[in-house]
Amino acid sequence: MKKDVYFQEHLADMQADLAALMSVPSISEDIEETKRALAQTLAIAERMGFDVRSVLDGTVGIVELGEGDETLGILTHVDVVPPGDLAMWESEPFVMACRNDRMYGRGVLDDKGPLISCLYAMKYLKDLGTPLYKKIQLIIGTQEEVEWTDMDQYVKQFSLPDYGFTPDGEFPICNVEKGDGYFVYHFPLGAEGIGCGNDDSLNYIKSIDAGVAENAIPDKCTVVVVRDGKEETLVFEGKAAHSSTPDQGDNAIVKACRALVSDAIKTPWAGNALFEAVETVNGCFADVDCGQIGLFTASQYLNGEFIHKNIVMPTLMETSEDEVKLTVNIRSAFGEKDETVIAAFEGVCEGRSCKLEIKEYQAPIYISRESHFLRTLNEAYEKYSGFAGDFTIEYGGTYAKAIPNVVNWGPVFPGQFYSGHEANESLSVSDFLKAACIYAEALEMIAGSKANFKTFESDF
Repeated sequence: MKKDVYFQEHLADMQADLAALMSVPSISEDIEETKRALAQTLAIAERMGFDVRSVLDGTVGIVELGEGDETLGILTHVDVVPPGDLAMWESEPFVMACRNDRMYGRGVLDDKGPLISCLYAMKYLKDLGTPLYKKIQLIIGTQEEVEWTDMDQYVKQFSLPDYGFTPDGEFPICNVEKGDGYFVYHFPLGAEGIGCGNDDSLNYIKSIDAGVAENAIPDKCTVVVVRDGKEETLVFEGKAAHSSTPDQGDNAIVKACRALVSDAIKTPWAGNALFEAVETVNGCFADVDCGQIGLFTASQYLNGEFIHKNIVMPTLMETSEDEVKLTVNIRSAFGEKDETVIAAFEGVCEGRSCKLEIKEYQAPIYISRESHFLRTLNEAYEKYSGFAGDFTIEYGGTYAKAIPNVVNWGPVFPGQFYSGHEANESLSVSDFLKAACIYAEALEMIAGSKANFKTFESDF
């Protein structure tokens, strides 16, 4: 049976399984819900007749098909970022809605929709009884949007696939993936209190709170200030976006800090920890191109390969009783040295009262275009996409960094807008089906072949 016909006939089932999975509000920090989403996914796979396992206390799932000396891995995840400002959504974020050939809801694109596409691609091979000479291993995580505690433990304790892909971004093949780091600055509040004084007429910033996830551009920043003893609440609105593509959003933290520093001319704010945090954002992280911290990328090419540039942005500001916490995300270009990045962030603390916590830093990755595996992915893509096979860069951070020889591949096609982490996250039904065809074709071409696909070379 032709793949496009097969998936069209199974569309209702695919959408029903996706809607059920999206109804679980599996925000990364809610461990019980992420485990519930994983259990539901494994139940779908078990219903299909696959071998399934839940490991690491329900934080990672494994779905397998076929046998052989080589293993093709598909890395996916069921956790999602919070929906953010609900007023920005046209429908309930955890109820899949269909409008004009598009499916809407949190996780439909990142990464539950692609997960269902891959699961049904495996089902296609099983239903047709395709002879397989390699093992296909679908690995499902639950902490991809945060610190990867799931995949870190999986890599240490389990045998890994020889190569694979993660359907967590864009087509064509993302053989270059930018680095991803989270640096947290802690500004301690003094013993004298938030206002740094007892004068009721003192002008000071009392609190700043913004952001819903460390890898998302915040769409709202709420600031409480005191002017001449009177408390005011200021709300700065921006536009949410994935932190890997800040140009698609409008950072509310940056807007707030710029306004407060500008306002300091007529309202001299007390030099408390909050104003110090505001000045740090304005002086170090308002420039998305990293120029303020000395990491400006002079060239966006390395040995002829497009690597993009270093970009940086604040994603969270949180005020508690004893500190102001500022989380900053960097997406570094391939070729940037780890020690250079870390030294730049450490340098921000010089002359300031803050302490730096390096929460996570993952270096950029690169995989040669010349591998048999990647050439085959391109063949499958060309057959069903209508586009020429090619290579591109992944601006975000994906599970491709967790396991060697893994690339990010789909499901967003050229010319389509990537709406992951945004309000009204969406995926078109036609692209949902087309991606399933491409994934099924690739699995058939690789797992159905007796050829060796393990060879990988480096151009650098």
